[in-house]
Amino acid sequence: MTSSSQFGAPPSPAESNVLRWYHVPDFHPDHLRFTQENRVKGGTVEALVVYLTHHSQLDVDFFHDFLLTYRSFMSSVSLMQALERRFGLNYPLQEEAPGDVEQWVRNKLEPVRDKVCVVLRSWLETYCLDSDDDREALSYLRAFFHRTLAQSLPAVATEHLFRLLETRETPDGLNVFSKTSSSGPFPPPPKPILPSASQMRKLKLLDLDPLETARQLTLIESEEFDRILPWELLDKAWGDESSPEIAANVKFMFKLSNLMSGWVAHCVTSERDVKKRAITLKYFITVAEKCLMLNNFNTLVSILAGLTIAPIHRLKRTWSHLPVKQHQVLEHLKSVMEPSKNYSRYREYIRTIANQHHHFHNHQHQNQGMIPTPSGCVPFLGVFLTDLTFTYDGTADFMSTSSTPGPQIVNFAKRAKVGAIIRSALFFQSVPYALTPAPEVQSFLRQQFRKIKDEASLYKLSLDLEPKEREEERAARMLIENGFV
Repeated sequence: MTSSSQFGAPPSPAESNVLRWYHVPDFHPDHLRFTQENRVKGGTVEALVVYLTHHSQLDVDFFHDFLLTYRSFMSSVSLMQALERRFGLNYPLQEEAPGDVEQWVRNKLEPVRDKVCVVLRSWLETYCLDSDDDREALSYLRAFFHRTLAQSLPAVATEHLFRLLETRETPDGLNVFSKTSSSGPFPPPPKPILPSASQMRKLKLLDLDPLETARQLTLIESEEFDRILPWELLDKAWGDESSPEIAANVKFMFKLSNLMSGWVAHCVTSERDVKKRAITLKYFITVAEKCLMLNNFNTLVSILAGLTIAPIHRLKRTWSHLPVKQHQVLEHLKSVMEPSKNYSRYREYIRTIANQHHHFHNHQHQNQGMIPTPSGCVPFLGVFLTDLTFTYDGTADFMSTSSTPGPQIVNFAKRAKVGAIIRSALFFQSVPYALTPAPEVQSFLRQQFRKIKDEASLYKLSLDLEPKEREEERAARMLIENGFV
C-alpha cells in the first residue's frame, strides 16, 4: 500500500490550490510502502529519509527504529549527506504565484529543516557510536554545520546542536550516552537483612538470609543489565567472537549467568555430608523463589541451570532429603521458565509487569499513593536474543520488486520488528530497584562466583559424593538410611 495520504491529511477544498502540492511526497509514490495499519513496510533509502523528516508527520516508533537500525542499509556518512540534501530542499514549481514561495517556506521548508535538526540532535545524543564511520560522520556534520546550518538558522536554534557536536568530538565523547529513567516516586528501600558483626567478619553463604542474597544478586544483575546499549543487540553482535569489545555488555551478562550457575553447583558439591547438601539445595531454591518475587528472571534462570545441571541432578540421595514443599517450589519455578510453547508463561509474566509500569507511568500525576509503585525487573535476556535471531535469520533485508528493474526497497518492517524487540528488552532499564546495596555482601558474592569448576570436574566430584549404584545396592542403602536394617 502506498499513498500520499500517509504524509499528513490532504488539504480541505477551502484551502488554496497552491497548498495542495505541499503534501505530495518528494519521491516516486512506489518508493515507500505501508502496511494496512499505516506503518512503514519498506522503502528506498531516499524515501525513508524523507519520511523521517516529513514536514507535517512524526511517527515516533519509525523515528527511533530508523536511527537504531539505519546502519544495516546505509552508513552514518550517507545519512549526514542525505540530511544535508533534505535541509537544502529546493522550491519545486517553475512558475510562482504571489505568495507561493513564502507559503512554501512556511509550510514545507521550515518544518523540514526543523525535523532535520531534531534528527541530528537525537543522533548526537543517543545514536552516535564509537566507530570509524561515525567519526567521519561527525567531521562531515561539523562542515555541514558551518557551511549551512549556522548560516540558515538563528543562533538560538543551533547552539545546543553545536554543544552536542563538540562533546562528541572530545576524546571520550563517543562513550557518553543518554538514558531515561523513571522519576518515581519510589517507596523507601527496605533495610538489608545482615548477619551479626561477628558473622560478617567470617561470612559464609548460609549465614545470609535467602531474601537478602536474592536482593543483592538482583542489584548485581540489574547493574550489569543497565549497561547494555541498544546497538549491542543489533545484527547478532553478541555472537561475534572476533573482538571482546563487540557487544561487551551482553557478553558479560552471559559470563555472569554462567558464573552464577557454576557457583550454585560448586556450593552443592562442596558439602561432603548429604544432609548439608540438601540444606544447600533448599537454600538456593529459596533464593530463586525470592528472585521471582523480585522480578529477577535472569538470576532465576541461572540458579535453575545450576540446580539442574547433570552433576547436581544425578545426586538422588541428596534430593531425597529435600522437603516435599521445596520440591514443589522448584517445580513451580521451572514451570515459570519452561521453554516449551516459546516461553509462554514467562512472557505472560513480563507482559503483566510491563503493563503495571505503563499504568503507573500514565497515571503518575494522579497517583497520590493510590497505585502501588511497581518493582524493577531484570528480564531473561535469552528469550529476547532468540526472538532477535529468529527475526534476523527468518526475514529478508530487502523486499522483492516487480520484474521491472528499480531501486532497492529496504525491508523496514524487519527493522521495526527488531526495534520493538530491543525496546521491550531494555524497557526495564528505566525502572530502578528500590533496594539498598550491601557492599560487603556483594563483594562476598562476587568472590564466590570465582570458586567454580568446569562441568567435567563437577561430575567427577558428584560421582565421588554419590557413586553409581546397582538397583539392589540402592534398595539396601534406602533400608539402612530409613532405619529398617
